[in-house]
Amino acid sequence: SLASRVWRKDGAPILSDLQKHLISDIDRYLDLDDSPRSDIFLNFHPLSPGVLVCLLCILLWSLATLRELRDAQQCFSAVLSIPKARRTEFDGRHWAAISWPRCAGFLGVCTLRVAATLALCYAGIIWMARTTTIADLVLNAVGLAAVLECDELIFAAAMPWKIKVSVEDLAVIAVSVNSRCKHMGSLLLVGSLLGVIVASYELHLVPLVDDMIHVKNLTCGGNQDFVIGQNPKSGDVTVLLTRESGRSVGQQSLLQV
Repeated sequence: SLASRVWRKDGAPILSDLQKHLISDIDRYLDLDDSPRSDIFLNFHPLSPGVLVCLLCILLWSLATLRELRDAQQCFSAVLSIPKARRTEFDGRHWAAISWPRCAGFLGVCTLRVAATLALCYAGIIWMARTTTIADLVLNAVGLAAVLECDELIFAAAMPWKIKVSVEDLAVIAVSVNSRCKHMGSLLLVGSLLGVIVASYELHLVPLVDDMIHVKNLTCGGNQDFVIGQNPKSGDVTVLLTRESGRSVGQQSLLQV
């Protein structure tokens, strides 16, 4: 029958290409072999190759977004450490004072940067957690990493040369950080990464794996020796049981055609 040939990944039937590729992707994602129908899921492990690759991509994406958040936090602290005045003043290459409107503008940009980074982090995790092929997981992770570089590409390509030289010529702003706060920030960073990984696994990957197992069970489990036909005039559906034939796969395909 067509169902049994989908389970065997027979490439002859043209109408079952979608189902065949779906089953192949599930087998590679969950590391399932072509076992007998009653033993399909005996060798399944919760940390299959697809799950591990997905968790690794989510970890790398989380690290990239956390780096962006730390850069925004450092920019926020640097702007707040500059003395405030009615006008912005420079002492050579150093900031002597910054005006209140310009300070508010900087802080607003930093706030938008943080909001956009958090939204991208959440959307990227959802996107990778719903990807069902290992090859697409790697491509999606690379594509997401390129999204965070858009602001630097725009600055390098569209910003006038005079402004770029002026920005690069500014001296680094020294920000004093308490050592205790630094250690607490590191611990918070590690805790956030662990929380993201555990939440992604429990909330997204476990339901995805359950759906894959359910699809594989519906497609490849139970009795597969049957054919279905529908009367085009009356709309009645007829189901007939079939039996294994001694013909080869090529001969069966020729007879079915």
